[in-house]
Amino acid sequence: MGRYLAAVAAAAAFNGDVDFDIGIASSAALHIPAFGTAWIGGCLSDIRLRQRNGRRAIGMVTLPEQPGEEVAGWSAVRRLDSADMTAGATGAAVVFDDLDPDRGAGGLFPAGRVPPIEYALWSDMFVQANARLAFAHPGWVKQMRHVLRVMTPLARQRPGQGRSASTWQAYGAVGLTLPHDHLAMAATLIHEVQHSKLNMLMTMLDLHDRTDVVQYYSPWRADPRPLRGLLHGCYAFLGVAAFWSAERAVSADSRADYEFARVALQVRQAIDTLGTVRALTQDGQDFVECMAERLAALETAPVPGSIEHLAALAVDDHRLSWRLRSVVPDFREVAAVAAAWQAGRRLSSLPMAAELAGTAETYVPNDRIRLWSRLANKPMPNGDDADLLLARQASEVAAQRYLDALRRDPESPAAWTGLALAAARMNGPDEQLWRDRPELVRAVYRALCDLGGEPPDPLALARWLTAQ
Repeated sequence: MGRYLAAVAAAAAFNGDVDFDIGIASSAALHIPAFGTAWIGGCLSDIRLRQRNGRRAIGMVTLPEQPGEEVAGWSAVRRLDSADMTAGATGAAVVFDDLDPDRGAGGLFPAGRVPPIEYALWSDMFVQANARLAFAHPGWVKQMRHVLRVMTPLARQRPGQGRSASTWQAYGAVGLTLPHDHLAMAATLIHEVQHSKLNMLMTMLDLHDRTDVVQYYSPWRADPRPLRGLLHGCYAFLGVAAFWSAERAVSADSRADYEFARVALQVRQAIDTLGTVRALTQDGQDFVECMAERLAALETAPVPGSIEHLAALAVDDHRLSWRLRSVVPDFREVAAVAAAWQAGRRLSSLPMAAELAGTAETYVPNDRIRLWSRLANKPMPNGDDADLLLARQASEVAAQRYLDALRRDPESPAAWTGLALAAARMNGPDEQLWRDRPELVRAVYRALCDLGGEPPDPLALARWLTAQ
């Protein structure tokens, strides 16, 4: 019998308290899914997996009677359990899998064995997250109990980057990095439960034409996404928006206002994009319409204006920086526009041709988006830094600061995105151009710089482009 099938059979027998005795070729270690890993060593040609009268052994390693206990030669799969909480809690218990050698399927980059101190953090946070769900989000409690089965800790690939993932091949299994608090864990688990539900729905219904190869902007990713990915992102974050909407009703913390406003804007963008997609089936169109109705029902309570402003900055920052990084205008059309500027001619129309740049990046750090989040949760500081000026809605002065930064470094992605953010809020005729196509302004600016002479004023260039 193959080693993996033998391990699965042993796990089933352990669960069912069935006596058995099977032999397999030996190796240094053997993992029994959801139970643990036996460290056997390499001195045996074969080993026996046995259970008799409740006593379990793998080769020379005798397993403990109680799940989760560790003895010589045996590392147990641990669990996260909220059953010891007060009445009304979910009583959820999940496998905390940091041992299974196959847990990194799909490029998830799992963490190694979590030390006891960190495991205690995971356990405490899981208890608190479930308590919060039981208190303020009863609608999610039953879903969590029926869907969530396994949590796998992931390694952080970059400082400050939280990650979570799930896959349709492993319903109810979630991989995630340790969130910074219990609210973030609750929101992350809801997000992944939404993915699991949609994965199952997509095995029963075709929501889109599977031959569609168009790539779309996703408000949550650095890379363009296929239609399936955009549907998943929209549905998962709709659940997150519902979580923060309910948090607003029970919390005086501005964090809930900010997170709800930000995520709701992102979901609205995704729904607007999906509304233009022809590759959706009728079931897919109905699904998107239901998501739009659900979002509208969440958007009834207004968010404080200052918080809404910061949330809009964060959402626009992601979209504009994505366009500047990913959308490349046709160089021939850009050259023709640059020549028209130099000759003082008007254009009959703006160039429209563009293509998406290839990228393998799924995450690009953005310190300014983190700044918007921090400012939403504390008093607004003074200072004449461009980002702070923009946060205080001093868009014209902020734009001049970003122009100063571009004079020092004409290729600065942060300065171009900041200028687009400010110019889109100055109520000028070029507002929509900065909001929708900042990459065109930058491409023409670059072309003019390559032709020599004094670099143009990007704001004047945008106004000229808009006047065509």
